[in-house]
Amino acid sequence: MEQRLKFVDTLIDKIDDKQTSQRGTNLREILTYLELVDNEQSLGNLDPVTTDDGHVRWVCHEHYDEVNSIDKLSSFINDFKGMGGKFDQKFREADVLGMNVTERNVKMICGALTKGFNIEKLVLQDCSFYEGYLEILLDTIINRSSIRCLNMTTVCVRNYVGMVKYTCKNMVVEFKNQSLKVRFNDSYHNGNMPMLNQLLLRNKIHRTLNISACDFLGHESDLQRRFESNRTVAELIVEYSNNIDILNAIFNSKTNALHQLKLPQSLSIPSILSPFCELLKKNTTFVEIDLMDCTGFKEEAFIIKLLDLLREHKSIRYLSLHVEDIQLSNQKETYMIKSLRRDKFIARLCISESIISREFIEALYHASKVNDTLTNVNFYNSQVTDEDKAQLHSLYASGNLLQLGFYWQSRSHITVGESKPSRANIPANATWTQNGVTVAGGNGEGDATNQLNRPFGLFADDDQTVVIADHRNQRIIQWKNGDTTNGQVVAGGKGEGNGLHQLNYPTDVLIDKETDSLIICEGIRVVRWSRRSGTTQGEILIDNIDCWGLAMDERRYLYVSDYVKHEVRRYQLGEKNGTLVAGGNGRGDGLNQLNSPRYLFVDRDHSVYVSDKNNNRVMKWNKGAKEGIVVAGGQCQGNGLTQLSSPQGLFVDTLGRLYVADCYNHRVMRWTQGAKPGTVIVGEKRSGAGANQFAVPVGLSVDRHGNLYVADCDNHRVQRFSIE
Repeated sequence: MEQRLKFVDTLIDKIDDKQTSQRGTNLREILTYLELVDNEQSLGNLDPVTTDDGHVRWVCHEHYDEVNSIDKLSSFINDFKGMGGKFDQKFREADVLGMNVTERNVKMICGALTKGFNIEKLVLQDCSFYEGYLEILLDTIINRSSIRCLNMTTVCVRNYVGMVKYTCKNMVVEFKNQSLKVRFNDSYHNGNMPMLNQLLLRNKIHRTLNISACDFLGHESDLQRRFESNRTVAELIVEYSNNIDILNAIFNSKTNALHQLKLPQSLSIPSILSPFCELLKKNTTFVEIDLMDCTGFKEEAFIIKLLDLLREHKSIRYLSLHVEDIQLSNQKETYMIKSLRRDKFIARLCISESIISREFIEALYHASKVNDTLTNVNFYNSQVTDEDKAQLHSLYASGNLLQLGFYWQSRSHITVGESKPSRANIPANATWTQNGVTVAGGNGEGDATNQLNRPFGLFADDDQTVVIADHRNQRIIQWKNGDTTNGQVVAGGKGEGNGLHQLNYPTDVLIDKETDSLIICEGIRVVRWSRRSGTTQGEILIDNIDCWGLAMDERRYLYVSDYVKHEVRRYQLGEKNGTLVAGGNGRGDGLNQLNSPRYLFVDRDHSVYVSDKNNNRVMKWNKGAKEGIVVAGGQCQGNGLTQLSSPQGLFVDTLGRLYVADCYNHRVMRWTQGAKPGTVIVGEKRSGAGANQFAVPVGLSVDRHGNLYVADCDNHRVQRFSIE
């Protein structure tokens, strides 16, 4: 904490010394810092709300109720429930389901929100609104409430005569650090644009708009008009900007309001780099461009062209850039050194997979100390001498560099979390208690809510809620942390079948946090079920596939194993055919083959780990590889430390160590990179029902604290093993 406060102190002093506005790149240094190293929000737990007279006040939601009357809070909750709403006081989630929302309802909700009703998440599902009432509600939610997440599903908006004007199919809005993050589930519906328009028109305090280009494909001209009508948003973040139409919409909009542009997960297609430079060259309104993505730019010609055009640019003053593969005396290094010494627009720089020369360090020193523009430098998996590190550390100590880092991993390992499993930073010397605690089931085989019947895949969320593929009960059941008595059926449970309300022997499940939904492997299809209360059926994402295991990467691409075709495919949401990423060469034990693949893990480099069940091994397929690498087992079936017996669930920690459920050896093992023998983490060689035993462990997951969760299949329970 002391180090964090010192960082902010130094930054504010620097801003004061320069007598500059805090709205520029320096303020974003604070926001970036908080996002990367202060996820607990020990410094950044304040959010702005606007008062009736238009002033902005800052609210700490965690302690907000402590200064509000308990009686007043109870009154708000009772009023909300009285109109037909549901309120979860523990998670501060308010649900409005299946209602025709009236003017009286809106007045009650808005009145409560502006007088201290502390809601963090509001769900509107299967509702209808008169458009004027919705405008009033959105104005309050955006500007004058504690709400951090608004989730709208199948919300009909009607005109003054009661006709449906448009329907919001699926929208999630997150409010954080003066930012509006809006997602429409990666597909376009006729309600997307009018809803975005309403958000922008009502917004008075949020300076950043964060959207996904996937939500507006084919409707870029409409999106451009929304940009042009905006008056409040100054910074635009657009994910997946990989086609020329979306770039045209961004750069050709006739507005003077947008000054900062950030393009994460974008410009990944080489053919789009040159058109991007031409559009950038003609733009006269952007002041700051952020191209600091998880992966860096390797293309030498693009780096050279970008630096050349920014040198002569009329408006752009700040560039954040991630460059890969800088080598001694190559053109990339030569141009970067020239720009760092001569120009004053490079503000933040990430360097990956590079060999750093003494000349390059001197150029960095000059850009920070003499030019006083470079404030942020991070190296990832790059060679830097100790002497050069010391020179850069002197800039950090003097306050010229506000951030400085040297990492042996790739940048994606540092900044991006996966959807499965939860983010877990497990220490190198970690050990686990040998006696597990039953957190689900353990009451014998059965279909009651306190029982399981052969649990397979499972997922442990950040709050230690566990969702389980309850295989023979044809359902997904959720067990919340601390409640070991009963679970809650959140999908299926209506008998075996292929109806949308049914599941057919589910084998794996994960939580898609972007849409707050479950994605499930079952039978011959992959389905999605919303986690919102009242959900009675799912939707089919992929069908006609003999699926078993699931994984999702940070781009929200799905990876699915097919145990009949002996392959793994990657799917964009909405895609039906997918791209082959592992196997696909028939059943066999060759390095380009799989034999009944089961569970999956995808790391931040998009390498795919596969539990190759009938080959008694775990394979790693690097991105784009034609063959896999054996990373565990592969020494025939057996119970030695170099062997596996029908491996199942698996995950890889941030140090690259593999953990696998060794099914018929009734144990969980860990393999360090490059090691032939593994080590037993928990479990014994023999089957049993003791606290330190398993009977056919299948699913494996880990929470953010490093606790292991094991689906103990034949004991019909889930065991948690705490990290010591």
